[in-house]
Amino acid sequence: MTKLFYEIEEHGFRIECEGHAGYEEKGKDIVCAGISTLLYTLAEYTNCYTHLKDGYFYLEGQGDLLPSYAEFTLCGLRLIERSYPEYFKIVKGCPSRTHIRLK
Repeated sequence: MTKLFYEIEEHGFRIECEGHAGYEEKGKDIVCAGISTLLYTLAEYTNCYTHLKDGYFYLEGQGDLLPSYAEFTLCGLRLIERSYPEYFKIVKGCPSRTHIRLK
């Protein structure tokens, strides 16, 4: 299962996503592909801090418009969660405190 944790505040956001959905084998998993597409799009559009490794994606940014972009992305992610609840879960709150703290 893939779990996505998030925090959205007045002037910034933090998203942490970990795990593999397990819907299909690697390279054919449409759940992972959808999640990755939305997160990579947000990262590319906002040019925010990212940390990537296999099965882990961290994205964080500060700025007046960034919370709106994060909410827009979460809308798409919630559609995936509703369609594939046994493979993807969204949780409000970020467990990681090793990165830049939002102000």
